[in-house]
Amino acid sequence: MERGSALLGIGGWEFWILALICVGLLGPLAIAAIVLGIGKKCRCALGPAAWLPDPSGRHELRYWSGLSWTDNVRDGEQQSADRWTRADRRRPI
Repeated sequence: MERGSALLGIGGWEFWILALICVGLLGPLAIAAIVLGIGKKCRCALGPAAWLPDPSGRHELRYWSGLSWTDNVRDGEQQSADRWTRADRRRPI
């Protein structure tokens, strides 16, 4: 008996048939889990949070949260809010 099949107490060819059945059944599920990111709670930052030049050009600076642009803007020392629309969305420069 081979090493892997000795653990199950079955012969060589029976072990390989069982292994192929398990891979055939579990393989697609494992691939789907990897592709869909199941069990992964990653919210990867696209850069450090910071005040950066406003990509819309409406203000001097806009706050980048590390994940997306926010409504917080600055012109000189004056801080205010300006709605960030879907059309304005892009990564920091």
